[in-house]
Amino acid sequence: MDWENIAWATMGSFVLQAFLISQKKPIINFLHVFNRDWNGQLATFVNAVIFSVVGGLVGCGLVRPSTSAQALSAGLGWIGLVASMHPVESGTK
Repeated sequence: MDWENIAWATMGSFVLQAFLISQKKPIINFLHVFNRDWNGQLATFVNAVIFSVVGGLVGCGLVRPSTSAQALSAGLGWIGLVASMHPVESGTK
């Protein structure tokens, strides 16, 4: 696996996750697995970093991109797939 492509996929994951957070979209919180009481801006940032690194690794592992553009798309796709799987509360669109 090429580390440059993993970096691009991680960057794609991070950018899309930052966008979704700014839009107040629900994102899976990895930190609640370890400590449910950790909240705030630092927790949001650390969760985004963890989620993006995992996204970069999973995206490159599944897609096996050969170019930087493909790796960036793999990172974007990882976040898009996982974010779309999050249950939506009734009454919201």
